[in-house]
Amino acid sequence: MKNGSVKQVFSQKLGRKVDVWVLDTPNPKGLIYMMHGNGGDCLEWEENTDIAALAAQYGLAAVAPDFEDSYCTNTADGRPWFEYLTEELPGLVEELLGQKFPPENTYIAGLSAGAYGALKWAFAHPGSFAGCISLSGVVDMAARIALLPAYRLPSFRPIFGRELTVVPQNDLPLITRTAARDGYSLPVFLACGTEDSFFAMNNEYDKLLTELNIPHVYHTAPGGHEWDFWSEWIGPAMQWMMEQK
Repeated sequence: MKNGSVKQVFSQKLGRKVDVWVLDTPNPKGLIYMMHGNGGDCLEWEENTDIAALAAQYGLAAVAPDFEDSYCTNTADGRPWFEYLTEELPGLVEELLGQKFPPENTYIAGLSAGAYGALKWAFAHPGSFAGCISLSGVVDMAARIALLPAYRLPSFRPIFGRELTVVPQNDLPLITRTAARDGYSLPVFLACGTEDSFFAMNNEYDKLLTELNIPHVYHTAPGGHEWDFWSEWIGPAMQWMMEQK
């Protein structure tokens, strides 16, 4: 079921047009943002999963924004992607869909870099979403950078700076702790393959959410950093999330 289409919106913050995949489910009761992985684009969820059928099953409109290679950050080289996503995109999506959804009917999901962006958005902007899904998430950026082979370091410096320093606004564990300290939480679904290079950091993030009493589930299963794993788990993740209402 491939019913979505790519729209172009103009971002004042970025000063340019940006692609957004939009699935306008008939009579939607809610909205889900789908965040792509590093090296991917706004079409990858539609092309590799049954997201259109899943969204229709749960009565959700869906949008998948493109954020290029930014890791959903305001990059060190001056591209304010996180500001675009969190401050500008919701209004643009409202215009595209012709409907505004309250936070209690709005969700966010992501894989890999997109999961990092989804969790960061959810905890840095409390009250934006009713639930968050992280599949094979980059849940600790310092740990992610430590795993980089030397040949990939140059591609990360425009995002995080020459020294690849994780500043507080990009430190997901710190952002999560701060939100919990301020009394905020939301249901979180985590899943990661046991052969994934991000498995250890996901184990640690699960422990952090438990320590902070943030409601969540954490599923592990054989699998690597690959679409076979993500396409298998997005359905159970959405079912769990919708059951939390």
